Amino acid sequence: MESTNESNLFELRIDHNGSAFLKEAAKWAKFLGIMGFIFCALFALLGLFAGSVMSAAFSSMGPAGASFRGGGIFVSILYVGLAVLCFFPYLYLYNFAGKMQTALRAQDQEQLNLSFRNLRSYLRFVGILTIIGLCFMALCIIIGIIGAATTMR
Repeated sequence: MESTNESNLFELRIDHNGSAFLKEAAKWAKFLGIMGFIFCALFALLGLFAGSVMSAAFSSMGPAGASFRGGGIFVSILYVGLAVLCFFPYLYLYNFAGKMQTALRAQDQEQLNLSFRNLRSYLRFVGILTIIGLCFMALCIIIGIIGAATTMR
């Protein structure tokens, strides 16, 4: 019974409509990948400059700002770290697009499989980041509720 299901699965074909949909999806994925690379580069540059600006601003405050001088370095590291973290999903998306376009143009099954592997990696990465973000938001809400409850007493 299982061999029949497996053979049916492997007999799937990409027809003209499916090919057109994948071709359009690959174009949009390539566009989003390139825009993501630009976003990551700008975010990293912003982080470097924001850290410098914050350090200079805290230095100009004199002794009162002395304790915050390390904050500029922290902000720079945070922004650059986030830019690096965001780079990988865009890389997976861009690779999906390029390999999909190659697969459709050359009718290459291996490139099609690699393309879908990159799509899977992209979706997994974004899914994990989403779960982490939701957990962080839930934690912030819980901390906010606890903080509000303690100040109301």
